[in-house]
Amino acid sequence: NYMRKILFILCLLVSFYNYAQEEKKILKVTYTKTSFITPEGDFETFLYVNKDKAQYIYPQKQNTVSKNNFKMTLPFFKYINNYDLKTQEIEENRVLKDSTNLYAHWKNELVWEITDEEAEIKGYKVRKATTDSFEVKADDQFYSGKAIAWFTTDVPLPVGPGRYYGLPGLIVKLKYEKDKDSFILKKLEYIDEKDYTFVELNKDNLVDKEDTIYFFHENPKKVKEIQKNTKKNKK
Repeated sequence: NYMRKILFILCLLVSFYNYAQEEKKILKVTYTKTSFITPEGDFETFLYVNKDKAQYIYPQKQNTVSKNNFKMTLPFFKYINNYDLKTQEIEENRVLKDSTNLYAHWKNELVWEITDEEAEIKGYKVRKATTDSFEVKADDQFYSGKAIAWFTTDVPLPVGPGRYYGLPGLIVKLKYEKDKDSFILKKLEYIDEKDYTFVELNKDNLVDKEDTIYFFHENPKKVKEIQKNTKKNKK
């Protein structure tokens, strides 16, 4: 009986140690953002998840790509957002080319339609779900229609690339109904918490959710006002 008690305590200690170590890990998910023009425009985006929140980083650099004698300049487009796993709230910094930070926060209100369609992607059993995309306004000529996600409950976290949260599993692939842009899982790994520090968002320039999501050439006057106020506050 004495030896059994000792073994039981040792098992508890080992379990507790393993749990404590796991709590100190951060899930790092790397996605490849594919370009609808040419692979020259592909780049990596990153998602980091701990027990409380997810942080997604979209770091598109300005880049000129070409295909069949057609050239196109992809704009600088960078944003970082946090998703609170408990409250389902999102906060985001949109970083403009001159390093001005815009800040917005909102409740995740995406309505997902989960289908019965299943597949296997990157070694994961996945299920298809759709929702309205929101990177481009519905009345814009470049509106991409529905966002189509393939998620896996093998990783039961309600996170994914872009601003797409709320499914009962990690999004392995995300594409759009009307164009060929997509995000696809490249690598999934656990890293030590000391190897990544969550970026502290700048909350100075509060704007509406739409102002961080939609392209800012639609409202250049507002951008100039924000930049002017930012410079004034720094003096």
